[in-house]
Amino acid sequence: MLQLITWLEAAGEFEQETLRLNNWRSFLSTLPGAEADRWIETAAELFDWFQCEANGALGVYTHGVARFLAVEYARRGCREDQIFCGKEPTEYHLSVVAAKIMNRRLSKEFEVTPQRVVLVPARTTCEPLQGAGIGHRYRLCRLRSSLRHQPDHLPNARHGSKSFLGPALNRIQPLA
Repeated sequence: MLQLITWLEAAGEFEQETLRLNNWRSFLSTLPGAEADRWIETAAELFDWFQCEANGALGVYTHGVARFLAVEYARRGCREDQIFCGKEPTEYHLSVVAAKIMNRRLSKEFEVTPQRVVLVPARTTCEPLQGAGIGHRYRLCRLRSSLRHQPDHLPNARHGSKSFLGPALNRIQPLA
């Protein structure tokens, strides 16, 4: 486990994961070997149970993941988002359950908040950038909300508060 934690720390992308694994490692190191093994087996059994139950309840939302991993992901090569795009359906299911738990815990505070920021999934559109002698060597990429219409604010009539969407983000990038 120590080698895994060291690798995750070296990658620099798994701060929260390494904290949790270090906690588990510290806890397990205080137990006799047989008891530590029993806790690992229990965790593995709970994971198997969750995987089965979550796939039954949430699998409809992740049905395309296996095809993506087998086809698209396999031919993408080495990219900076490789680790985060290679998640199995169960990892998405864990995220959904964690978000639901957090929403339940934070909903009362959220309901009395006078202003909110709404984060929505985004899509990027790119087009050739011309003018000022730039030619076709660069393109302008706009990060836009995935909502069909992006109003300046979304009223929340139930509580009389307003939720705001951020503006589109533009950036210029060289053509590959």
